[in-house]
Amino acid sequence: MKERPSALPLDCLDHILKRLSATQVAACAAVSSDWRASIQASPGLWQTLYNGRYGGGPGGTQNPPRRGMADPPDWKACLVDKEHRKSLLLGDYQLRTLEGHSKRVNACAIDLDIVASASSDTTVRLWSLSSSRCLSTLQAPNRSPVVDLQLDQHKVAAAAGADVVLWKRLSEPGQCRLLRILGGHGQRVRAISFDDTDLAAACQDGTLRLYDLFSGSITSILRPHSSAALTTVALNVEYDLLLTGSSDGSLCLSAASSGERSANLLPQHPAQEVTCAHLDAPRSMVFAATPRGLTCWDVRYAKPLWSRTDARAVSSVHRPQYSSSLVVSANLAGEIQILDAGNGRTLRSLTGKSSAQLEKVGDTLSTLSSEGKVDRGERGLRGSETSSASTAQLSFPRKRPREAWVDASHSGGDEAKKGLGDGAGVGRTAPLLCVRAGMTKIVGAHTDHTLTAYDFNHGQG
Repeated sequence: MKERPSALPLDCLDHILKRLSATQVAACAAVSSDWRASIQASPGLWQTLYNGRYGGGPGGTQNPPRRGMADPPDWKACLVDKEHRKSLLLGDYQLRTLEGHSKRVNACAIDLDIVASASSDTTVRLWSLSSSRCLSTLQAPNRSPVVDLQLDQHKVAAAAGADVVLWKRLSEPGQCRLLRILGGHGQRVRAISFDDTDLAAACQDGTLRLYDLFSGSITSILRPHSSAALTTVALNVEYDLLLTGSSDGSLCLSAASSGERSANLLPQHPAQEVTCAHLDAPRSMVFAATPRGLTCWDVRYAKPLWSRTDARAVSSVHRPQYSSSLVVSANLAGEIQILDAGNGRTLRSLTGKSSAQLEKVGDTLSTLSSEGKVDRGERGLRGSETSSASTAQLSFPRKRPREAWVDASHSGGDEAKKGLGDGAGVGRTAPLLCVRAGMTKIVGAHTDHTLTAYDFNHGQG
């Protein structure tokens, strides 16, 4: 009788697992409870994986981050962050453009292979990244534009008009059924955030309403700012934190259980509306953007760690849960930037072109420069300037069938033969309203009714 894989000796399983990537080990842990228990029962597995992949050993690597002074090194977090950085910063990617909405896409979310999008056309769509197709279309019951969206493995929540609509995700991928409508207050909802048991809705009248997800009832009504409209909210019940931003420019941190304000991160400044914010409670960090730029705070001391100005207004910021060192932002110039979470420095810019296109752009600019047709100025052309200049030099056909993915990989391929541009790929210049990042994917929502998805797992084994 063939031996079950789950019955393999622990040292044999370690030997097999250390040859895999962190993503593959996580997938193995999801195969069965036996495999998960075996992986969790091996205290040196993640250190073995880290040292086996990146070298080291005693004195050979820098100690990874610790949760506390008495805690052992978190080798798993270190390995996952290392591979996440390697994927997003060094890897080639496949670019996909998703079309199907009839109006602008206001928000997006990603959960493993599923992407959800919220649009002003009053619908929420769920897409599969692996099959490149729309799995379902959810209609807002009140036929109002859907302005915000959140997704987890059990449910989908969307802000539409004065209601928050909840759908339950079914076992069949991408399929949902209407679960509950949270409303009854008559105020337009601008942003939402939910945790396991609670949901926070930021409203136009400046109030924040907390709902119990099980009963659907309002548990409290808070006014963390002035009467100005709330623009963003982030909730974390486990850490008892509630982050709210307002159109009057203020940004506040409060206790989720009582609503008591604990810190004013930004004072009122009517001309500097808080456009987006992200709360990373486990790492005690807050990221928020105003027309001035992007700022990061240490929650423990309510002090800024870094701040950067940007002439291109930042519309969205997201910290991937897998990463301890990266943060992703999007701006109204249609550019996604991968930043160092420790200092705000730009590590990589994504402008909606495939790797092959960017190489072609570089060759084109070099040729034009040698011919005297490009004025580089005193500072020269940096990465972001190269991307902007490339849009003027190269044209990419935009006419494509609705409700279909358009792929652009670093190797060109069949898309070039279909008239989608030399070397494949489609130029993206439409403003971005939202960005979300996963382990190997980044998704952005545009004002021109489309989404773009960067798959950094493309070409890997």
